[in-house]
Amino acid sequence: MSVTKYKTKAGTRYRAEFEFQGERYPLAGFQKKSEAQTWIATERVRLAEEAKNGAVTDLLTQKVTREYLDYCEGRLRPTTVAQKDFVFEQLMEFMGGNVPIKNVTDGRVADFLKVSRQRAIDRGNDPNKTANRDLREINALFNWALHQKEFAGKITINPCRYVTPFPEEEAVRYVPPAEDIQKVLLAATPWETDIITTLLLTGARIGEIRNLLWDDMSMERRELRLWTRKRKGGARQYRTLTMPPMLETMFKRLWKDRDRQSPFVFTNPETRTGWSKHSWPMKFFMARICARAEVKKMEFHALRHYVARLARDSKKATPFELQKFLGHQRLGTTEIYLRDLGSSTECVSQILDDFLQNPTPESHTKALKK
Repeated sequence: MSVTKYKTKAGTRYRAEFEFQGERYPLAGFQKKSEAQTWIATERVRLAEEAKNGAVTDLLTQKVTREYLDYCEGRLRPTTVAQKDFVFEQLMEFMGGNVPIKNVTDGRVADFLKVSRQRAIDRGNDPNKTANRDLREINALFNWALHQKEFAGKITINPCRYVTPFPEEEAVRYVPPAEDIQKVLLAATPWETDIITTLLLTGARIGEIRNLLWDDMSMERRELRLWTRKRKGGARQYRTLTMPPMLETMFKRLWKDRDRQSPFVFTNPETRTGWSKHSWPMKFFMARICARAEVKKMEFHALRHYVARLARDSKKATPFELQKFLGHQRLGTTEIYLRDLGSSTECVSQILDDFLQNPTPESHTKALKK
């Protein structure tokens, strides 16, 4: 049993918490410590009586969220699971603790989203986007719970069905001009150039390149595999791309100079593993190069947008070829990238290789050959 004090804008409040038969029962918002202690004593008596009489106790929110998070472990990325956990903790704090799951109604979810929006405003974040993200997490929780046998009869409806998402302004995808790409390549160090060149010639996500293994490529067939977890359920899937001549030449050079203790194409020399996205070189990779090149800041994904637009403007690749090249499961996702453009990946690879090899007013040839 514990009673802790915390501060709010309305003044000092107390949080009570105790454990009964392996379940935690927290409740916050008491104005006096004595009120919190009285609640604990009363709840203990009530729960003991229910257990003695064989009464069915209410299914608690925390039991559902814990089991859902356990289910997500190993299926989703750790950062995704952590985000879900954060949202559920915020929801329970708003609800007043580990309340029965039946108390999480559509009205209470809507009220929680209002608080979520205000919190986002206070932090300078997009309020509607934040609230909709939280709504998606709660919706996913209930959709999962409705299919669990042990919760049958205790959870009969998803309250999020009756909660309308907030309108969001469509984000404008930044596509850097060719001149800025060229300046970035000229400002990059050799190893930075290798990574950027790989991104430009594959249209890959940076995570796919950070985790690229030598076993993922075949020089004989001029092919490489790119792996992603951007699939429902977090399953790892790969797509196979044709390796254009410029990329083949670069990988042969990297193979000769590789770290023989590491299976990764791009190896962190300190750990002899692939680069983590949180490591200093990767976390601020593009920001540093853009500053040196004196161009507008762009992230790794802007290079992917640039490649998609370049292939679209060539008029040589079909939407299906681009969908396969970019690794989208749905053509609609590709059309979001391309808007008005709308098998193999060899066609797209050749388009990019030709563009980078042949001198044009927007050519990167000099930068790539430095």
